[in-house]
Amino acid sequence: MDEIFKRLDEIVGLIKNQSIYLKEVMTFSEACLYCNFPNAHMYRLVSQGGIPHYKPNGKMIFFRRTELDTWLLRKRNFTKDELKQVVTSFLLEKSNADKLNEQWIDSQDVMQALHISKRKLQTLRDNGSLPFTHIEHKLYYKVSDVEALLEQSYVTSKPDTHGTK
Repeated sequence: MDEIFKRLDEIVGLIKNQSIYLKEVMTFSEACLYCNFPNAHMYRLVSQGGIPHYKPNGKMIFFRRTELDTWLLRKRNFTKDELKQVVTSFLLEKSNADKLNEQWIDSQDVMQALHISKRKLQTLRDNGSLPFTHIEHKLYYKVSDVEALLEQSYVTSKPDTHGTK
């Protein structure tokens, strides 16, 4: 008979605990059960302003269940796959933005900057020395490609050996 009463008490306790999940406003002890926190930890969170709560009379502490749910789920950790996807997406967006932000100049500007003729510019395009893009009968060049061509063609002067021993 004691076994039946013991089991009945367990069932009553479970039913009481289940009612917590249906309540919109909870007392302090109900919130501790709901969050599975010891009383001391919950008091610390309340006193430090770390958890949303209400004190209508200045003494009793109440909690709204929806606010507790939001607070409990506030710092979600990404799975490895989600994190990898976020990083890949960020890097793709950054590289696309960098490509769009790069400065482009037309043929006239390249010829003036390099002091070359149309024919020389044509030769640089033909032999692949200077990449370009063609949009509506007009040619454009990346400033970085023109700078790279200059760097490749850079010749350091040799020290003057005339007159020295």
